[in-house]
Amino acid sequence: MLSLQDSVKAYEQYQNTMKSTAKTKSRQNALKQIDKIQSIIEDKEEFEKVFKEWISQIEDDPIAVMNSAKAYLTALQTKEQKMKVDEAEKRLIPIERIHHDAEEAAALVRSKLITIPSRVATICEGRSARDIEEIIEDEINSSLAELQKLYAVGE
Repeated sequence: MLSLQDSVKAYEQYQNTMKSTAKTKSRQNALKQIDKIQSIIEDKEEFEKVFKEWISQIEDDPIAVMNSAKAYLTALQTKEQKMKVDEAEKRLIPIERIHHDAEEAAALVRSKLITIPSRVATICEGRSARDIEEIIEDEINSSLAELQKLYAVGE
């Protein structure tokens, strides 16, 4: 037969074992959440700060870390879903299209501006430097106004 003291010690040892087991499981679950987040995170620098904080706290309070990681994951998933909705509703423009449009605009501006010397050369002949500056300035402004009209129509 066991004494009361031995029974109490055995029970306390059992409780400590259960707490340790629960803490280990919580820690494992927290690490799984963190791994899941690491696989989908885009801003590695931002996540690095959060990750270091979690790792420093995981031994002391794995449940809090797991809950924090779950919340972070939910926020990421919500952001991802919002982006999908925005894209479906045409509120997002693919970066490739932006690059293409910028290149097209730059080529159009270049082609407009590069023809200015040949268009104003004969007009400038025999004029003063100030008159030539005004002629060139007027031609540049005219070219830019034409370009602005082109893009205003496209909107």
